[in-house]
Amino acid sequence: MKNKISQTQTCIVAYAADNNYAIQLGVSLYSLFYSSKDIDIIAYVFSDNISLENKQRLTEIAEEFNQRIKIIEMPDLNDLAEQNLAINYRSKSAYCRLFFTQLLPSDIDKIIWLDCDTLIINSIYELYKINIDNYAIAAVIDATASFKRLHIFRCSDTYYNSGILSINLKYWRDNSVYERMLAEMRYRKGNSIDEDQSYLNCVLKGEIKTISPRFNWMHQFYKAVDDYLGYLKISGYKKCETYSSEEFANAFSKIIVIHFAGDTTSRPWTSNCTHPAMQLWMKYLSHTEWKHFQVPVSQNTCAEKYRRIQNLYNYYVLSHSLPIIRKIHVYRKHKFWIRNYNKKVNIVP
Repeated sequence: MKNKISQTQTCIVAYAADNNYAIQLGVSLYSLFYSSKDIDIIAYVFSDNISLENKQRLTEIAEEFNQRIKIIEMPDLNDLAEQNLAINYRSKSAYCRLFFTQLLPSDIDKIIWLDCDTLIINSIYELYKINIDNYAIAAVIDATASFKRLHIFRCSDTYYNSGILSINLKYWRDNSVYERMLAEMRYRKGNSIDEDQSYLNCVLKGEIKTISPRFNWMHQFYKAVDDYLGYLKISGYKKCETYSSEEFANAFSKIIVIHFAGDTTSRPWTSNCTHPAMQLWMKYLSHTEWKHFQVPVSQNTCAEKYRRIQNLYNYYVLSHSLPIIRKIHVYRKHKFWIRNYNKKVNIVP
């Protein structure tokens, strides 16, 4: 018998992945169950054609820890969106978190979303127990300001990373969030700057609770601990727009979730990874059926060099240009005009 915090406490978490990310999903799931033995967990996995073999491996991980997993084949998200959803940086499964009121049972009022490229190193209950009764979601401020600048957000506005979320589904239902998302998708014709993250930040502006970076510890945050002013320079933030040096230091001492977001140097499944938690990811990998996975050698191709130049252009040129230049860039690349998101999106019948 497990020594649970509460015999009646169940934490519901959700992932979404295609078969290309089944290994990362498996490692994240293993770390979740291993680090959260104090609670009962139901893990919903939305599958975008994950193979039967990999589904079985995911199920065996849950069984090893006497936890529950429900693997659901993802419906066509374009049908739910009534638009063809654009893909720029992620897979289409990333949009899944916008449709939970349609995909999950109506009696689920709260859920934790976890990207597959995460390690949970302390109990996820710490995130689950945060009160978000008056918010649509709780999230961590994004690690860099580039997407915030492209969305023409003011300095007083906050832009969040969508990799780890606490989602208040009751609030979504009571405040027509799904319908508001659909209205924004119609306006953009399915286009987006950064997939689901753009919709969440724009449609839910002012309805998101800011939580500690300990719940979504990204690669750039190590720099914020070692050299705060250096972090501000590379991230593009002003002091008033992100966490203080003290908040980063306190979070670093009690990290809950490590998020391997960023370029290949922050991803343990690539050969040029320099992330401080790479060996920890490998340790969890060794406990799964994918333990014989060989890290592929990265090819420094012309396409990769071009991508890096594009990233530098986005981070350092567009993020510091005039708002009208950024609006024109978004329109030319993503085919919609950024508008004022200070008010709730109108629902168009």
